[in-house]
Amino acid sequence: MRDYVFFVYMLNSSSRRALYTGMTNFLIGRVNQHRSQTGNRSFTAQYRAVRLVYYEEFADINLCIRRKKEVKGWTRAKKTALVESINPKWHDLIAEWEKKYKLDFVVPIPAYKGRAVKQQQRRTQGPSPASLRSLAQDDKA
Repeated sequence: MRDYVFFVYMLNSSSRRALYTGMTNFLIGRVNQHRSQTGNRSFTAQYRAVRLVYYEEFADINLCIRRKKEVKGWTRAKKTALVESINPKWHDLIAEWEKKYKLDFVVPIPAYKGRAVKQQQRRTQGPSPASLRSLAQDDKA
């Protein structure tokens, strides 16, 4: 039997105007999918919300779905406090992982509107939330 890990995540635009909440079982791939939708009419494409600023891991999909719905119902202030609890400077966590682990977290994305996207696949999910908290504490120091 295969163990799955599910994620609730938040993406933010560079202007910090838009904050998108979603869920997936492949975090790096899903963020790259959001980043590739430049001409799409999706929320993340329209607001260019492509910076991963927060995520939580779950072993149970039902808990993950419940948490996503809970977070989506929160006010902007409460979501901001949640992000700042582990990522006070709102850094792009994937960029931080790439620097820290000296890896390129890119996955192949199907061709979009006739353009082939050539990318190398990495199936690493990155550090745990505990590691992120230590990164955030290092930033404060």
